[in-house]
Amino acid sequence: MVKKEILEEEIINDLNEPLVYLIGQDGADSHIQIPYRLATLSSTLVKFIENSNNTDTTSDGRDIYEVKLDGISTNILTYVKKYLEYKFENESMIKNSNTKASDAMLDIPDFEYPKDLSLELLMAADFLDI
Repeated sequence: MVKKEILEEEIINDLNEPLVYLIGQDGADSHIQIPYRLATLSSTLVKFIENSNNTDTTSDGRDIYEVKLDGISTNILTYVKKYLEYKFENESMIKNSNTKASDAMLDIPDFEYPKDLSLELLMAADFLDI
């Protein structure tokens, strides 16, 4: 568990990395904040960011990109963030393994989510290409 917590802190706490605010259909008041490196796991988010004129900066000078996703609720975006963290963590683990034989030995947990959100999550994942 400690390794996972450290990785999550590394994902969030890189002070030079831009931030991406995912704004769902609930409005800008309830945005989901993710680091830019997680956003790059979605080709759709990358396209939104590249075409965005909506850039701001934090007090410490980091760029902030806002991505409006009108068809997705903030609740679903919370699980999108969790999935992007999961994907980043597990792809990093696979890339850092030395051999193909060790890939089979990696214990990658299932991604957990409420089953009643399956359809909405599938539609969001399809739209975001993740």
